[in-house]
Amino acid sequence: MKWLVLVLHEMGEAGKKIRGRGNKKGGRKKREDGVVCRWCGSGEVVKNGKKPDGRQTYLCKECGRRMVEKPKYKRMREEDLKLALKMRAEGMSYSAIGRVLGYSEAAIRMNILKKTLKTPSGT
Repeated sequence: MKWLVLVLHEMGEAGKKIRGRGNKKGGRKKREDGVVCRWCGSGEVVKNGKKPDGRQTYLCKECGRRMVEKPKYKRMREEDLKLALKMRAEGMSYSAIGRVLGYSEAAIRMNILKKTLKTPSGT
């Protein structure tokens, strides 16, 4: 459980830091249709085909990553992850945490595992 306290402490510190995102030229530059890269914030985004379900895909010219206009799954917010870690420390199951927060059990498991693997070992 010592590692969980360490993770929660690091997340509290990380939450205070605010990193600005954007392209190299300054702030976010939007396309005429309002699409911006989710990773680098650039407006240098071009259409790049469609998914089988009909959603438009885009390609960022600056970072080279692909994305869809309306993703099917939502990303876990930092506050939800903190709460999930606290719930897990109290002994709640992954499926119970998922029901309470509105995420799948697999998403809870994956995010907690990702967060705990980032902590330095041996502490």
